[in-house]
Amino acid sequence: MAAPALGELQAIFGEQGVEVLAIDIQPARDGMNSWIDYWHSKKGGNVTWAIDGSGTLIRKYGITVLGQTVVIDRTGNVVYNGRALNYESLVQLVEES
Repeated sequence: MAAPALGELQAIFGEQGVEVLAIDIQPARDGMNSWIDYWHSKKGGNVTWAIDGSGTLIRKYGITVLGQTVVIDRTGNVVYNGRALNYESLVQLVEES
């Protein structure tokens, strides 16, 4: 699971303007807090959560699997769209963007 890598990325690079956004397509039956609790149980750290109930972002970025990672640079260009990455690979993408 990418949660630890994404949480660490947010903690280290957040002050430089990096924002990790975790998007869910539907809220859990028992509320968003259950997802956030699950994320924290996986050492996901403090990231921003959003719900894409209409599927707009899913379609825009071609999301096809759970855990797919999309990295968007400061100008809005997608620099990565694929499987979950480890921390080192995420850092490399951030530093190159």
